Amino acid sequence: MKEKNNIAAHTAALGANLFFGGNFSAMKYVIPAVIAPFALNGLRVLFATSLFWLCLLATRKKFAALRKPLDKKDIPRLIVCGITGVSINQLLLVKGLSYTTAVHGSLLMLVAPIFIVVASAFILKERLSSLKLLGLVFGIVGACVLIFARNKVDVSATNIPLGDTLIILNAISYSIYFVYVKPLMQRYSAMQVITWVFTIGVVGIMPFAWGELQHTIWENFTIYHWVAVSFTLLFATFGAYLLTIYSIANIGPGASSAYIYTQPFFAALVAYLVYHDTLDATKITASVLIFLGVYLVNKKKRQLT
Repeated sequence: MKEKNNIAAHTAALGANLFFGGNFSAMKYVIPAVIAPFALNGLRVLFATSLFWLCLLATRKKFAALRKPLDKKDIPRLIVCGITGVSINQLLLVKGLSYTTAVHGSLLMLVAPIFIVVASAFILKERLSSLKLLGLVFGIVGACVLIFARNKVDVSATNIPLGDTLIILNAISYSIYFVYVKPLMQRYSAMQVITWVFTIGVVGIMPFAWGELQHTIWENFTIYHWVAVSFTLLFATFGAYLLTIYSIANIGPGASSAYIYTQPFFAALVAYLVYHDTLDATKITASVLIFLGVYLVNKKKRQLT
């Protein structure tokens, strides 16, 4: 049963990063063309939080044994997770992406596993093995190959240095969330945790999003814009966070975060399909290196469990 749960958790982590990777192109398509960055953030968190509460209430009887009232001592940790995993993370990501390119943004998210592994070693006392470090190196090398191979600049990338900085800060914030959420997953159900995390995140985001939402001209949206927004809301927010937290609960933050190396591959693939970007031998080679890094990081993790 444990092996089956691990397989499902690894699949969930991969699926979440498929959604996250595709989301870079989806968001880039609508911001700032028809909607402002923080306005899109507001839609994302309101939609996802509503669905999480509906799911939590709908399954309250079926999974009643897995739930228990929140302990007051866990509230500060929940607040940290809500702020770092939703509020700061989403605000920095969407704002940074409005300045830089979709693929570049996904590549910069590769700094997240480095911070997660280091933070896990200090906070959760997880072993920082040589094999895991080797996997990190392969992933970073693969990302660098993709970075230097990309020679086509998106005309909407108006301030790449600023956008890059915001994406990196977003990755750091998301790393803190990854580490801090694991103890909560061990004491409460996954749905219970993610629902409260997003509820707290809404409080942090809406003061920034409300004004931009009021000035959004919905009549400017075409069917393609609605498809992109729908993907962002349903799959890249609700679905991806649900899959991620399930993965963290079963294989831990280190192994789960390693799949972030697949984001550049998925982001490049979606950019190729949507924007007809080139998918040459160099990018395929880089993708192989990225997947090799994921394999090495997770290989050691499976041996320890």
